[in-house]
Amino acid sequence: MLSRFPWRPALSELIGGRRGGVRGNPSRSPLRARAQSLHTTLSESQTYVHEAKKSRFVAVASPVSSAEEAMEFVRDLGDSQASHNCFAYKAGPAQRCSDDGEPSGSAGIPILSAIEQESLDYVVCLVIRYYGGTKLGKGGLARAYGAAARECLKAAERIQVRPKARCEATIGFDDIGAVFGMLDSRSSGEVTRCQEDRFVDEGVVVTVEVDEEVERELAGDLKRATSGRVVLRRLENNEDDGR
Repeated sequence: MLSRFPWRPALSELIGGRRGGVRGNPSRSPLRARAQSLHTTLSESQTYVHEAKKSRFVAVASPVSSAEEAMEFVRDLGDSQASHNCFAYKAGPAQRCSDDGEPSGSAGIPILSAIEQESLDYVVCLVIRYYGGTKLGKGGLARAYGAAARECLKAAERIQVRPKARCEATIGFDDIGAVFGMLDSRSSGEVTRCQEDRFVDEGVVVTVEVDEEVERELAGDLKRATSGRVVLRRLENNEDDGR
């Protein structure tokens, strides 16, 4: 089965002996923010290795869109040959951490704390430990897991994700020029045409993703420009875009 996280070779290189961090390819396309609030997350995956008394702590962090995706990441990237696969994620109101057999509170909580201290959301961080023969004690483990996660997150590039609304409008043929000109005049990122237009008897159906903060303004502009003929309608998350 092919991994959904194609930068695993970089992770293998780190495990094999390279210290420091490696930025990987994004694990998926940019996050869709329809069901999310304004937040800061990672723009792509990041790995980092921390060493403490010959134990290697390989931290891997990635943006995710949900708690389910975070757990898929942990299952896919966890190493069954490692001593421990400890993790934490924060995805809006959902958060979770795991010590995976380490003393209670010595791994998962420090990783989650690193995510919170970096003011990140919709992020998962997995720290894989390879035991080096020397016990670190609970305090030493907490410092090591926390340091691995923190340095990994600090090294990663970040983006601010704005909540989006997916909307559609049916545009009569006489209004196409005015409406398309209005959509194209919006600043980059505010309005995005997200699929091919559909032609119907009445004209053309356009589907767009709109920053929620400008959705009402855009709807008003479209109505005024077309004397009320074009109405912007928000689609439900699972709606099939009229197909």
